[in-house]
Amino acid sequence: MAPLVRSAPPSRPIGKGWVGANGDLAESSEVTLEDLWRKVVAGHVNVPVVITGTNVLTLTALRHQEGTRDLDDYVVFIGVAEADSTGAVTAIVGENPAIKVYKDGGATQAGSGDVLANRLYLFIYNSALDGGAGGLVLK
Repeated sequence: MAPLVRSAPPSRPIGKGWVGANGDLAESSEVTLEDLWRKVVAGHVNVPVVITGTNVLTLTALRHQEGTRDLDDYVVFIGVAEADSTGAVTAIVGENPAIKVYKDGGATQAGSGDVLANRLYLFIYNSALDGGAGGLVLK
């Protein structure tokens, strides 16, 4: 199937509610598009992150706020750890508060030696962990 090629701009301009005074997307538009992204993506995406820290890991998305604004069940964050863990492990995803990181499918909080430097990890969000406070399962 050939790609759709538009020969002329759309006949209707984007409504003023979508665009701010400076021509950028309005904040409400960004929120709407972020929500739409979550609903349209087939399955769940792997959000590439930079992982910094030793026991309190900070997961920073490589793309602007991709998947990190609100944590949703089964979203996967993927990245390489910069250091070995030496105690109980928690993580900060985007601007969210720190949450516990679990191993063994969510049965036990990760601790000393469970995160090793220069290894690739998957962190899968599960809102049911930690009594409903949510947590990340380490793979």
